[in-house]
Parts: sequence; C-alpha cells; structure tokens
Amino acid sequence: MKAESKALANYDLKHAPSIGNMYEGLSSKILNSAVPVGLELRVVSGFIVDAQNNMSGQIDCMLVTGEGEQIPYTEYYKWPVWDVLAVIEVKKNLYGAELADSFYHLRQVSESFSNWVFAEGGKKRSFSLIPAMRAFSTITGIHAPRYPDRMSLTEPLQLIYHTLVAEQLTPVLIVFGYNGYKSETSLRDGLYDFLKDRDLGKGYGVPSFPHQITCNGNSLVKLTGQPYMVPMDGDYWTFYGSTQSNPLWVMIELIWTKIANRFSIEMSWGEDLDVEVIKRFMEAKAILENGQGGWMLKYTSMSGDDEPSVQHKAWSPEFVSNTQFVIFNELCKEELDITAPAFIEYISNEEKSVESFVADLRKTGLVSLDGTILRLTTAKLMCAILPEGGFAVGENNTGRMTRYMLKKMRKKT
Repeated sequence: MKAESKALANYDLKHAPSIGNMYEGLSSKILNSAVPVGLELRVVSGFIVDAQNNMSGQIDCMLVTGEGEQIPYTEYYKWPVWDVLAVIEVKKNLYGAELADSFYHLRQVSESFSNWVFAEGGKKRSFSLIPAMRAFSTITGIHAPRYPDRMSLTEPLQLIYHTLVAEQLTPVLIVFGYNGYKSETSLRDGLYDFLKDRDLGKGYGVPSFPHQITCNGNSLVKLTGQPYMVPMDGDYWTFYGSTQSNPLWVMIELIWTKIANRFSIEMSWGEDLDVEVIKRFMEAKAILENGQGGWMLKYTSMSGDDEPSVQHKAWSPEFVSNTQFVIFNELCKEELDITAPAFIEYISNEEKSVESFVADLRKTGLVSLDGTILRLTTAKLMCAILPEGGFAVGENNTGRMTRYMLKKMRKKT
C-alpha cells in the first residue's frame, strides 16, 4: 500500500476525480486481498439502497454479499443495505473538512441500516445476537438478557444494549486517509475539534462514529465489542480509542469479525498472541432526558507518556488469586449465587466484602451479574496453573489460552 500510494502521489495527473479514482482503486485492491475466498463476497463501488428505496451518496468501496443491481453502462452498483458488510470512504488527503464529510457520509449508512434492522424488513430476518450480548456482558459487567427481555434493564443500560445490537449488525464503517494528519495526537485532536464545534445533539452519539478512521499509520478505533472493547469502570463507557498499530491489521480484525458473525464461521486468526495497543480517547455516558435517550461525551487527551509508537503488546490472560481461581473453576460448571452462605464464607479468605470481591471479578470482563447470580461472559473459559506458580484464566474459544500456556511451558523447559 505504501509503495503504490507513493507511486500514485508522483503520477503526472491534474484531473481531481481521476486522482480520487486511483486511490479508490488501490483501496479496493487492498480490501480484496483481505477477503476470504469461498464466501461469495465482492468489493464494489456505487450506492447503498435502503428499505424505502432511498439511495446513499456515492460509496467509494464496499464489501458486499448477495445480489446488487449494476447501473447501466457503468462499473457502479446499487446494493441493498442489508447485504453490505463494510464501507470504506477513501480520502487522498484527510484533514478537518474531509473528516467532517466522511463522518456525515458514513453516518447516513449507519442510520439507513439501523432503520432497516428495526423496521419490518429487518424483523423478517433472523439474527444471532450472541456476539452483541457477550459484548454487553463484558463491557457493563451486567448479564445481557435476551432481546425480548431487554426492558428489564435500567434505561441507560437499555440504550447501551440497543447500541451494541446495532453495532453487531451495522456494516463496518472505515475512513481511509492516505495523507493528512501526521500523528496519532493530531488525528485525535482533529476529530475532537470537529465535535466541539458542533451542537452535540442527535446524530453525534456512539452509533454515529466510524469503526475506524486511519491516516498515516494511525487509527481511531471503535470499542464496541466487534472485536475491540474495554470493560466499564463506573457510568462512563470507553467506546473510542486510538492506536499506532498497522491500520491494515486493524481493518482486517474489524472486517473478519463482521464476516465471522454474519456467516457464523471461524476465521484463521493464527497464533493471535499479540494484541494492538489502544489508548483511551472518547468515553460516553448513557443518559435519559425528556424521555429521549442520548449520550454525554467525554474526551481524554494523550499524555506525553502515551506518545511512543508502541504498536503491539503480548496478550496475557487474567492473573488471579487462589480464591478467585476456585470461583472461576466453579463458574465453568455452574452459575453462582453471591448471596449464598457458602459463597460468602469462602470468599472471606480474601478479607474483602462480597461487593468488593465481585467488583474485582467483573473488572476482568470475564464475568457478569444477573441480579445476584454470577455468570461467565466467555464462550470457553480456560483456567490454568502457571508453570512458575500462580493462577490464570482466559477466553479460549479460538485456542489462544492453550497456545499461551504451551508457549509458557516451552520457555520453562
């Protein structure tokens, strides 16, 4: 990508639309190289059509499935929004004006898809909401009810629940800038400047943000559980972060997660023992005002210590105490009532109150509360005794925890 974009920058051409087409073509080629074969997926350009036959603005690059309609005598397509998996807005130069344009353009796609999902058309299709429910449980520490039972949650939690369902189903929305903001800090500041100059009412909540905004090797990334997420600490939810990790790897993580959810398949994640370093950027608090749900946003600036270009870190499980380890092992067999005398008596060894003990467990993102019932949020938790001593627990649905332990054991020998 770097080599080709450099060649395009030096190409002798003054016609702006044609220059834009070159970068869109390069982006399509990049996306095509990341799409698994055999799933009948295509990368096309054109327009997205919603359930009422309303048409979006022109889309530079979109990953689609199903059938679209080719516009006569062109290479462009009209594609139904429910069969669009990812949308890429391509910018040769990404600064304030281009960032604003992309934000509004992709927000239109998000709104169009959400309207379809929660309208009659969407209700006629069946979706597995397990990824969204698991994300909700991990992020909030509250057990996610089934969709018909969501009204049992408090109103702020209902808003988060509704948002995470939409996030699972909505196409991945990416702003791909080849030139523009030079650093991670300037990219963060660029989005913040755009937001602070607006009256942040409807249209600027969590669902409106693109899943990735990237420029010059830096990215802003959405942390809504598909796949990136951070457990909440208090009322605020860290829903947006920034990273200097390879933006194409971030893009693949986002799109492959979408493909895995859409087709209920396992992707070839590889060893997967390194994870992107993502820094806190934007937080949101779900609020209710005059009967309407909304978001209170909070911005976190980068400190001097955050700036070094650390892209990845080694993945590690949660290291736990002996008492916590026993509780996790029990949770692998059955749920636990935190008000049961046996539970209270056992955790007294930790010299903590029940509330403090459970709060520490929930901070791991591996458990959630359903009233007084403690449940796992994982698909396949693995509990392990480390070769050097101590205890660890981690999600093993892709075999990551197993590979981590094998690596540990090889080092020990």
